Amino acid sequence: MMEIEKVFLKGKFIKRYKRFFVEFLFHQNIYTAHCPNTGSMETCLKEGADILFSSSSNPKRKLLYTFEMIDSGKSWILVNTLMVNKIIEHFFIHKHHLLKDFINRYQYLKREPKIENHKLDFLLYNQLNKNSIDEINQKFFDIENQKPLLIEVKNVTYYNERLDCLQFPDAKTQRGYEHLQLLIQYLKKGYDCMIIFVLSREEGSYFMPAYHIDPQFSKILKEFYKNGGKILPLRLSFRVENLNENQHKVLIDLKKVETLILDFY
Repeated sequence: MMEIEKVFLKGKFIKRYKRFFVEFLFHQNIYTAHCPNTGSMETCLKEGADILFSSSSNPKRKLLYTFEMIDSGKSWILVNTLMVNKIIEHFFIHKHHLLKDFINRYQYLKREPKIENHKLDFLLYNQLNKNSIDEINQKFFDIENQKPLLIEVKNVTYYNERLDCLQFPDAKTQRGYEHLQLLIQYLKKGYDCMIIFVLSREEGSYFMPAYHIDPQFSKILKEFYKNGGKILPLRLSFRVENLNENQHKVLIDLKKVETLILDFY
């Protein structure tokens, strides 16, 4: 289990506007927080819902507060997408049992590897090499006979109540589509590639792509899978504990998702 290294305060959600701003109520006063989520956040936001936010001591920040989580009534939802990669990296480093089979054979982890004109989330490999990924790849195939592993991480917050499932994306994602194109290209070069879908709420009995929102992304995800790409949906489990009347801490663990559906349409 991981404890997020932040102190959280609890407020009430009022509204989101201009994508990156959230108004909330705290101690009978209205404040504005930064919203670090570029998606639609459809099915997450409800006026009056409890939220958790953090406060920064950085004097250069325009907004003191960051919107972190919201309570759906059934589950906390992690809406700060910047936290998701940090959580997955923590569980990589500590060799969580749900990730061990994928990471045990690697020595090194690189954050945000630059692949052509893109940044992916992680590269796992065995030969320490400060040069380009192609040179790392050459060392793997010539010396280690071991494929490097490219990993993309996606934060999943969209809940389809009718189907009782969680889906990605919640808005059309050209960047996500281009990253899948790139991963398919590198699968054909001999790399291992994996997408981790992090289900950041506890509703929903399974995961599937959101065909009705972004058919282009959903179709290329199936193509990625058919070309040998690995798809790993993992659910976050939350425990929010009171430190005092105003402050809270959040503990997180990973849970296995039993069902992945790709062939819905």
